[in-house]
Amino acid sequence: MHSLKSMTGFANLSRNTNLAEIVVEARSVNSRYLDINLKVPSNLRDLEPRLREIISKRLSRGKIDYIVSLKMDRHLENKIWVDEKRLQQIIDACDLISNKVACGKYEATQFLSFPGVLCEAPLSIPSELETSIVETFKDCTDKLVENRRIEGEKLAALIYERLENVNAICKKISGLLKISQKSQKEKVLSKINALEINPDPNRVEQELVILLLKSDIDEEIDRLVSHSIEIKRILSLNEPCGRKLDFLMQELNRETNTIASKSISKDISFQTVELKVLIEQMREQVQNIE
Repeated sequence: MHSLKSMTGFANLSRNTNLAEIVVEARSVNSRYLDINLKVPSNLRDLEPRLREIISKRLSRGKIDYIVSLKMDRHLENKIWVDEKRLQQIIDACDLISNKVACGKYEATQFLSFPGVLCEAPLSIPSELETSIVETFKDCTDKLVENRRIEGEKLAALIYERLENVNAICKKISGLLKISQKSQKEKVLSKINALEINPDPNRVEQELVILLLKSDIDEEIDRLVSHSIEIKRILSLNEPCGRKLDFLMQELNRETNTIASKSISKDISFQTVELKVLIEQMREQVQNIE
């Protein structure tokens, strides 16, 4: 059983304690690197390094957004207070304006709308609650990892299916190559005969060999099959493999382009189009693999 992981996933978890309700929500999408964005209450900033370490130990790629929220019990809720220094600055500014421009007196409630006048006193988080937050965060991250693994299994199944189609097309192209080379040889000999000349048989044979070698795609087909086998092997590994698979998709595409450029048969050209479609579908899926 392969353990491929997608970079797309979602998880949320809530937990009630005797101090607060803890809610953790996590979303992840594609990214070349591990990009962590944590949104936590200001009184949990000291926990950020521990929370980031939890993520980096479990995930290696993806843009991951976390939202951690707390709903404290009433007796622990933050108290509202007035920042007197900020308030005095605003009053002084209003007095200065009043001296220069005629305006009415201002009400005390008007000052409440100014940013920074009303504040929440920072709440000290009890160690017991910190432990619960960290454990909830771990469990939510494990849930995200599992959801990414489930999605990864679906991606792997799709890639396996398309690899089988790639191998089937490679066999078909091999058969078509023999037919097209035989047909090409017959056409050349027919044209020579139509000229009613007596060319050197050895020279004719040499030219035919050169012509057929130019259209030979056995090596490209062998490499396509070899790359397919390697992709299957990598899919079975218990490690992040998205970058390796992305490189192999490029190799598959390169070999297919070479086959298309050498093609002397419209049937082979049609099969290379089918190959390109399959490779592009796999490439899109690989972009989502960790």
